[in-house]
Amino acid sequence: MFLKPLERQIHFTAKTALRDLYVQKWHADVQAHDKCSNYKLFKSKFHFENYLNVLPPYLARSLLKFRVRNSLLPVSSFDPNVLNTETHCKFCGVYGPDEFHYLMSCNHFTADRKRLIGNNFVANVLDFKRLMSSPVHASSVALFTFVLTKKLKLAV
Repeated sequence: MFLKPLERQIHFTAKTALRDLYVQKWHADVQAHDKCSNYKLFKSKFHFENYLNVLPPYLARSLLKFRVRNSLLPVSSFDPNVLNTETHCKFCGVYGPDEFHYLMSCNHFTADRKRLIGNNFVANVLDFKRLMSSPVHASSVALFTFVLTKKLKLAV
């Protein structure tokens, strides 16, 4: 489609304004929703995530679901009347598990975590953010593959 210079400028301005409005709404939604409590730790900018192209499709899909709390974990209740803290970890019994718990601190996965990522990560929010922000790191891929596709999927 061939546009005149003024039409091109109007088109560009309108497209940019609409994108900016959408990104502002996205930021507001992420901050406002309880289900985004962990997501907003590692997703602060609206942009395409490279792991979607780098990881094998089955793992990228599992990781995406895990990151947006759309997995089959007990924390992922779709009932708005059920609070996230009303569940217990099916593996260790901890009250109110979330993504951080399953990936970083669940006692059930201690040996596997140590084997797969060694001492590179400890159970704190900063390392959780680092792990989730760079999911194409070799140790991250190993941990995600193990936790997301094997143990958690089979046990839940």
